[in-house]
Amino acid sequence: MEPEAASPPADRTQFRSLDHALGVLCALAEKEDLGISELARRLHLHKSGVHRALRALSAWRFVEQLPNRRYSLGLKVLELGNIYRLRLDLTRQAEPILKQLSQRTDANSHLARLDQGEVLDLLRIEYPAPLRVMRTPILRRPAHCTALGKALLAHGPAEGVTQAIAAGLARMTPRTITQPDRFLNELARVRKAGYAVDNEEFYSGMRCIAAPVFNEQSDAVAAISISALITHLTTDRIQPFAQMVLEAARELSSHLGHPA
Repeated sequence: MEPEAASPPADRTQFRSLDHALGVLCALAEKEDLGISELARRLHLHKSGVHRALRALSAWRFVEQLPNRRYSLGLKVLELGNIYRLRLDLTRQAEPILKQLSQRTDANSHLARLDQGEVLDLLRIEYPAPLRVMRTPILRRPAHCTALGKALLAHGPAEGVTQAIAAGLARMTPRTITQPDRFLNELARVRKAGYAVDNEEFYSGMRCIAAPVFNEQSDAVAAISISALITHLTTDRIQPFAQMVLEAARELSSHLGHPA
């Protein structure tokens, strides 16, 4: 008689279950709602494994089942996200500054930082009218083709630039800078000017301006930007709007202890 197959250690099984659950959460963060079969295909898992992960996540309110029997992120994700955001002193200090910047420029304003080579939004203020480009904010964006990313890369460690180039400067629009030499020249220009411009490089028809935010140790810990349609943020407005963005970034930097 053949010996029975040994059961995997409990800690390995628990780790695999946790890994599956986290994979489900990340997949649901990328798309508004998904069914079990689609989740299984995306994550290369058996439906039974996906179902177990969803059952556990639902019990903790991290996911919820919709009337169409598909799944979406639950209120617990929003709750934890809000707690995390409120604990970030950076966002608390930035909110009134971004609101004022948005009102001065009649444009959306953003606060973001770099995370694993991408731009991660920490706070976004949408100008009430009439600018409504997207229903929901993009939480992560490539760094090389956004004003926020270029401002942070230009004023950050050299290895960040090296990694961005090594990862490939993907073309997002016809205006995206994809040649490494041109990209390095662009970052040199950003360092000299103190601000970065995304001239329809990430999204056609949109223009953005960003400036870095420094802490007490003069590290670029975040960046502030405005974004608007090119019909509003016209080329002749880039310079005066850039000065407003720089003023906002300097104000937030001073709150973080950066010397003037």
